[in-house]
Amino acid sequence: MDLEEIEDISLTWNDENNILVEWTHSAESSVRGYRIYISDVDFETTSNGDFVVEVKASNSFLITQGNYQPLKNSSAWYVAVTPFDDLFEREEVKTVMLLSLIHISEPTRP
Repeated sequence: MDLEEIEDISLTWNDENNILVEWTHSAESSVRGYRIYISDVDFETTSNGDFVVEVKASNSFLITQGNYQPLKNSSAWYVAVTPFDDLFEREEVKTVMLLSLIHISEPTRP
């Protein structure tokens, strides 16, 4: 049985150093929680991302250097949220990219 992909994942810089991850709860009643993965390169499976945390009831999480030491705002980051139930975790993911804070704040030139 395949668990459905998590929808509406959004990433925002919080206090310039942390990443706020938010998503829409799964409609599947068997889902027991979510796992968050991150990397500075795009990835398509959970085995290629760095595991950050398992979240049971919430649909948001703040990634900080306290829970993911390599985090820095001068890098772009790819984040995936995957559902799990009592037996399975979705392993194939579509990441969402957050540009580096430096890249976001650069003025655009004509």
